[in-house]
Amino acid sequence: MDLIIDKFDDNLKLREFAARHHIPAVSDISSPKLKYLVTERNEQFLFKDLRRKKAHFFSLDLKPMNIDKIFKNTSSPIPASDDPYIFDKKEFSLPKQYTFEGEELSLSDGLAHFHTDGLIVLHNGNMLYENYWNGNAIDSKHISFSVAKSYLSALIGIAVEEGLIDNIDDEVSKYLNDFKNTGYEKVTIKNLLQMSSGIEFNEDYLDPNSDINKFGRATARGKPFRDFAKSLKSGKEQGTFNHYVSLDTQVLAFILESVTKLPVREFLYKRIWNKIGAESDAYYITDTSGVDMALGGLNATLRDYAKFGQLYLCLLYTSDAADEEDSVDLGGRRI
Repeated sequence: MDLIIDKFDDNLKLREFAARHHIPAVSDISSPKLKYLVTERNEQFLFKDLRRKKAHFFSLDLKPMNIDKIFKNTSSPIPASDDPYIFDKKEFSLPKQYTFEGEELSLSDGLAHFHTDGLIVLHNGNMLYENYWNGNAIDSKHISFSVAKSYLSALIGIAVEEGLIDNIDDEVSKYLNDFKNTGYEKVTIKNLLQMSSGIEFNEDYLDPNSDINKFGRATARGKPFRDFAKSLKSGKEQGTFNHYVSLDTQVLAFILESVTKLPVREFLYKRIWNKIGAESDAYYITDTSGVDMALGGLNATLRDYAKFGQLYLCLLYTSDAADEEDSVDLGGRRI
């Protein structure tokens, strides 16, 4: 399919493609003053600048495991664990059908429809199934998107437990002096964690004028995450309305770095990554100042994501963990 467009924001197919791959800044590639010939081939868009006499094509391989090739700013590696944990495997076959709204549907068709890149099934700590699609493999570092928020909230809980954060009812400005006189000044840590900050924010990825797309464009042009967060305004009384604001998580990351004196990636390694036995290294997207994108920029393998999920299953099903030095059992190791 070829088409000529004047501005990417006005082209629904490209906007849908960008949203599917969670690339909010894809429209920055164009300019309203330029025209491009666009050809879609195998999940890539090839762009030809029609102003040039010579053919000039470049491609965007917007695969979720190629983030370090798409973004020029990524962190130093989060190392693999000193003692990697390998799941025991047991034989298991996925069912061929699943039921949705009373209808029997093909599971393989469903996985393809939702562009599934990888799937692991765990039961009682054993790996029953593991498979990859769309060019992914065991060692692929796949972007987590907003699953990264769960890692950050866990680290905030650890910081509270260690006494680095006094109370989740503390206001942002207690830990971040430069956030005084901003929309976040009096927002509490609790309301950041619960996405009830009251910050005015539109997170519609298909709306080119939404705040999340403004954030993508601003960071692509070099604006630090911190500066963007400080530009946001309060729209509602905090604690009265739950509204998804990704920048709330990033502000939590600023607080975490303030109290730990470490980048998010280093605190993650020390308190979680190394202890759950991560098999591979990982990394974050960063801004131009090297700050980790805690709101959605973690990249890791599926097996290591699964270990984080297994950790929570251990917390859920291990009784009286607090009586055993506040630790849980993950594959025979105490965490």
